Amino acid sequence: ESLWTLATWIVRKWKIAEEKRLEGEKDVRFLMKNPEFLRGQWAEQVKHQTQPLPKQSRNAAKKAVKEALRLRDVRDALKDRVRRLEEIVTDVDAEPYEVEEARVDLKEQALKLRKADKDLLAKERALGVEGKAEYREVASSPFIAARLNAKAVKVRLREKLKARKFERDRLERSFRRQMSSELCSL
Repeated sequence: ESLWTLATWIVRKWKIAEEKRLEGEKDVRFLMKNPEFLRGQWAEQVKHQTQPLPKQSRNAAKKAVKEALRLRDVRDALKDRVRRLEEIVTDVDAEPYEVEEARVDLKEQALKLRKADKDLLAKERALGVEGKAEYREVASSPFIAARLNAKAVKVRLREKLKARKFERDRLERSFRRQMSSELCSL
């Protein structure tokens, strides 16, 4: 009798899963989205949700300052490169092939420069500090270390709360289904 009950339970669950699968396929067809596009979106979502959470570190402030200084150096080098390419483009004595090569490279380098500017600004905002002179002063600042550690703790807490909420929702749904199936079987 227990095997029969198990078999009926499996059949019932199988039918429910099959109905949900068919409903999902119908929704995908209705939305007219390419399944490859949806798989890509799914993979991005999984990647984002499974990335490791930031951890506290005694040297986080120094690392952040070093990274900001490195980004500033990259940005300065790209600025120089763009300036030299612009000089070649505007030089009337330059060969036509040099001008064309410089134009092609200028577009590429300008995009890299904009990205480097954006990355540097984001890193400076994360530090809460502007200017190269201040970077050197804050390299061993306990304030910056505490701020970055607090940010890491905040992110970890928020992610754990989200995870707990989803676990609780799943548990509550499972409990409601079980109770309703028991009530229906009576």
